[in-house]
Amino acid sequence: MIAATILNVTNAFIGYRFIVFKSKGNLIREYFRFYLVYAVPIGLGFIGFPICLELLKMNPYFAQAVLMVITIAISYFGHKYITFVK
Repeated sequence: MIAATILNVTNAFIGYRFIVFKSKGNLIREYFRFYLVYAVPIGLGFIGFPICLELLKMNPYFAQAVLMVITIAISYFGHKYITFVK
């Protein structure tokens, strides 16, 4: 699980850095910032999904869809304004 997460985050970092944001910043600094920003949507998913199911009594598919939209937005803007700052 740990190895898969590291590979997943590294793959996402490469895509974001070279394709989405076309960053020329410090590779190591951006890589560690990427992990910090990436932790927020992951945490939101771990905390938000049970809240949506148990407290808000949402349908699991709808809850996941709502959380996915929120986490995608957080991820994009977090990386734009924190990870890959120009």
